[in-house]
Amino acid sequence: MWFAGLPLFLLLLGVGGVSLFGAQLLHQRPINFLGLAVGVPLLGWCLLGFGRVFLYVGQQQVADGWDMAREEDLAHKLRRGRCAQWVLAASHHFVAGSIEDASGLRLQKALTQVLADLAPVLEQVPGEVPLAVLFEVESALPQVVSRQAWRQAWSLSGIRQSVVSVQGSGLDALDYWLDHRIADQALLFVVSIQFMPQQPEGKAEVAAGILFANRRTYQALPCKACLHRPEQAREANADALFYAARQALEWVPLNAQSIEQIWRAGVDTEGGTQLFSVLEKMPIQATHKQRINDLDTSQGNPGRASAWLAIAAATQAIECGVGSQFIFSGDGNGAQGLWCTVLTPMGSFSK
Repeated sequence: MWFAGLPLFLLLLGVGGVSLFGAQLLHQRPINFLGLAVGVPLLGWCLLGFGRVFLYVGQQQVADGWDMAREEDLAHKLRRGRCAQWVLAASHHFVAGSIEDASGLRLQKALTQVLADLAPVLEQVPGEVPLAVLFEVESALPQVVSRQAWRQAWSLSGIRQSVVSVQGSGLDALDYWLDHRIADQALLFVVSIQFMPQQPEGKAEVAAGILFANRRTYQALPCKACLHRPEQAREANADALFYAARQALEWVPLNAQSIEQIWRAGVDTEGGTQLFSVLEKMPIQATHKQRINDLDTSQGNPGRASAWLAIAAATQAIECGVGSQFIFSGDGNGAQGLWCTVLTPMGSFSK
């Protein structure tokens, strides 16, 4: 508005100035008078106009540059968040025998069974491909006994690949792997077991093993399922869990109505209340079909092995022809927010 009224102001200023300081010019050279009174203000207005246009164009280019950089940053973060792992093999066994039996031979047997299930797949992998092994055990047995049982089971498995270290534990380790080692040639090899827990009542003795491959770098073997980035509720409440569940679906991306089964493991009573509160807000058809697999009720709380047990069981469900799976898992004691994880058939999101 102010720029449109500026010519009139400059014209009045020019006429007034020339009339005040060049009155004789009006009588002697009226054309020159008119040029000074009108031409100079008009030229000034044009210069200001061009300056304003250049300033606007410059500001617009800067704004467009920031917008483009922001979009590229968001796209990069989205691509990073949507990194996933291929599941090459999965196995789980519930440990048979008396839970009071303190013998490490029973632990070794469970580990041997899991490794025997995964070893045939590793036989198809070149020997120079390293294994990043994550071994987790929750037990009342001394750590030295658990480690000895692990070494004996490993020696009997015949697995020939070299072993490299993995940082973190649980799904935190998987999240770290997706962020920092997604282009790694190594295969992620997870074995998690709960054996003789400190408080055995309501707990399950279970061993779970999963072999993952980075889908960006390894396509030599057929895969059973695609595990997408897990998302943990930042707080142990329903609102945080609802946000985590929506974000887990966004990492796929996947519509909630496409979920065919839900798994829960390591979820305490309070966490179960939060879980059902979230399911009431999400249009997951599996809730209406009563297809919620509660491993805590059917088998006992798997503790630290919860997430891996649920992933292994959900993978086997996909192998049987069931579609996308959604997993709620905890650490078994409710100390932290629940994890939300999506597992899909390879045909849906293999690209």
